[in-house]
Amino acid sequence: MRRKKSWIKSKKIAYGVALALTCGLFSTAYAEQTQNSIYNEAITGNVEKDLTYVTNGILDVNTGEYNFTKDLTSITVEDHMIVGGPWVGKVSSAVSSVGEGNKTVLNINNKDLNIIDVSTSHCTGITAINKGIVEINDPGTISITTNGGGQTAALFANGGGEIYIHNADGSPVVIRSEAKNSGSGVGIKTMNGIAGRSHIQVDGLIDLVGSIVNGQGMGEGLS
Repeated sequence: MRRKKSWIKSKKIAYGVALALTCGLFSTAYAEQTQNSIYNEAITGNVEKDLTYVTNGILDVNTGEYNFTKDLTSITVEDHMIVGGPWVGKVSSAVSSVGEGNKTVLNINNKDLNIIDVSTSHCTGITAINKGIVEINDPGTISITTNGGGQTAALFANGGGEIYIHNADGSPVVIRSEAKNSGSGVGIKTMNGIAGRSHIQVDGLIDLVGSIVNGQGMGEGLS
């Protein structure tokens, strides 16, 4: 009788393990199938705010990292305002990390990513503020386009923020930053002094243009 009970118990354990493995494989496959290609919501690094990316299988709530599986994903936002750090008011941002101890990690898995931010005010694409960190791993082609009515920068770090794009083995990061209304159109910009030094690092090639629309203000590639 004891042998029979032991055999039944072993069978149940084996069944439970098999079921767990099956569910895990199903969850991964389901996440890949349900991912969309076009989003109009910003990425903030906050699970509660980025529920769209949770429900579409991109944001892993266990690791807090964003994993992209589509060949091309486009993120387009308009006037998504966040704190801009020292000396700056609020800025619009498509991908951001704000505050010490916060880190936004995007794993692109050698796929392509388009990031577009349009704002009537200060406008940024990828943004790290007040010692927040943004890290992008294993990208294919990344295109970052910003079009703002005020100060505009495709990559912007302020108040000790840090941005890392690890594209050494991939395609160039394509940056286009355009400003209107006498603003400055800057491709890559850091601001330093208060709360430590800011840092932006792109491991590979960059295709960079900073421009202005109406001939006023400044167009800069790097500032």
